[in-house]
Order: sequence, then structure tokens, then C-alpha cells
Amino acid sequence: MFGNPKLDPPLIDRPSYTFCILEALHAALRRRDVYAVGATSGATRARLIEERLWVRERRRC
Repeated sequence: MFGNPKLDPPLIDRPSYTFCILEALHAALRRRDVYAVGATSGATRARLIEERLWVRERRRC
């Protein structure tokens, strides 16, 4: 970020900074440190329909 020879020393390279932030976000997502507000945090199957309803609806297709 700071090593771009085309920029004066106090300035940062914006594309490099953006890429660095995206890498940090990706790592945090993989560690599950970042999540979307309102997203379920565990029981992902809790909102699925019951098994007997699933079988019935599947037969209609």
C-alpha cells in the first residue's frame, strides 16, 4: 500500500488498500467472525418445511 513509487510518502495506493481490505474480509468470513445482520447463526434447518410436507411437494413436480 505504501510502497508505490509514483505516490508521495504519506499517500497510499488505493487499489492496494482495497485489495488488502478484501483479503481481510475474506479471512474473517472464513473464520465466521463476520456475519450479515438478521442472518441465522446456527440452526440452518430450522426454517425448512417438515419432512412429510417435503415428500408431498416433491411428488407434485
